[in-house]
Amino acid sequence: MERLSLGRISKINVELGYGFVESSEGAEIFFSPDTIVEGALWKDLKVNDQVSVEITETERGAFAKILRLRDGTRPELEHGFVR
Repeated sequence: MERLSLGRISKINVELGYGFVESSEGAEIFFSPDTIVEGALWKDLKVNDQVSVEITETERGAFAKILRLRDGTRPELEHGFVR
């Protein structure tokens, strides 16, 4: 079952390839390079970026299937690239 949520990136480690989103409900949602990122490049994501996330439940917990940077969050990003 999939669901949508709003949140912010609470932790990210680009070198090791993982991160977590803290949802508006307070849940921690795992994301990895398998997550589809829209609105930014994976390497440009930062802690506190506001995102919407499509969540799927796995045996290991909540996983971010799609992560979308919310409009206006990072004006220096346009179409997934740093200006």
